[in-house]
Amino acid sequence: MQRARANLALAADDLAQSEIRAPYDGVVTLRHTEVGAYLDVGDAVVTLVNDRDIEVEADVPFNRLAGLAPGVEVPFWLDDGGPYRAAVRAVGVEENPRTRTRPVRFTPLFEATPDNLADGQSAVLELPIGRPREVVSVHKDAVIRAPEGAVVFVVTGGAVERRLVALGEAVGARFEVLDGLVPGEVVVVRGNERLKSGQAVRFEESS
Repeated sequence: MQRARANLALAADDLAQSEIRAPYDGVVTLRHTEVGAYLDVGDAVVTLVNDRDIEVEADVPFNRLAGLAPGVEVPFWLDDGGPYRAAVRAVGVEENPRTRTRPVRFTPLFEATPDNLADGQSAVLELPIGRPREVVSVHKDAVIRAPEGAVVFVVTGGAVERRLVALGEAVGARFEVLDGLVPGEVVVVRGNERLKSGQAVRFEESS
């Protein structure tokens, strides 16, 4: 009986001096127990969501990862608008074999953290399509699809020359040109469907 009373006194003392501390500030979203329930070491008490230390995760196609390295900043948008900025924190090394994507984690660079952030909230990111590089590009309106491939009309000496071009990536309103044009050449972007090679043209110099 004396041993039992002593153990009870020790347990009461442990309870009086016990304090449950969360590892970070957050919001309790789920309680896993009730007052008076028995818990063993390691049992969950609550689910706590950190609503201030935010991270954005995106599944990025494997062929778009070349331009994403730790520290690279990209713009992103939330439901309340934007754009905001986020920096790449880590690029995952496990690929989803069904979607051919890998997880990339971004750290938002908020000047002032929005008040309506939520776990699982959607975000739209604008990602680079590859490593930064200089390319020759042409406006999409200059390109005509012909049976033999992509064609543009280049202005040379007051007349137009019909020329085949090899195109690469599409970026905004322009195509990357892999072959067929050099920087500085003038191409026709309006009325080119009716042109013939050697036809004389006039144009205004760009201001």
